[in-house]
Amino acid sequence: MNLKTAMIGNQNAYGNKPWADALRRTMARYEGGKKNALNLIADQTVKLAVSGEQWAVKEIGDRTDGKAAQSVALTGAEGKDLLAPLVAAAESLRESIRGK
Repeated sequence: MNLKTAMIGNQNAYGNKPWADALRRTMARYEGGKKNALNLIADQTVKLAVSGEQWAVKEIGDRTDGKAAQSVALTGAEGKDLLAPLVAAAESLRESIRGK
């Protein structure tokens, strides 16, 4: 693969999003416009959360407090920590570059 033409990152972050575009068009056509449609959706989501609908509770929490951070452990086949040796090697390389 040519590094100059390699695709890096989420290629869907920018570009063609037909579902999002369709939702925006539909909300804009809704009586009262997009803002009213979003308010009605938010009202319904809150009602569902209050009634105990777990996905609605999670959605509100994620949107207001942010999603919980995901912890990732980097371990080898024997369960040994792989990150510590990499950090040590990077620090050693950094010191050798600096001339210490």
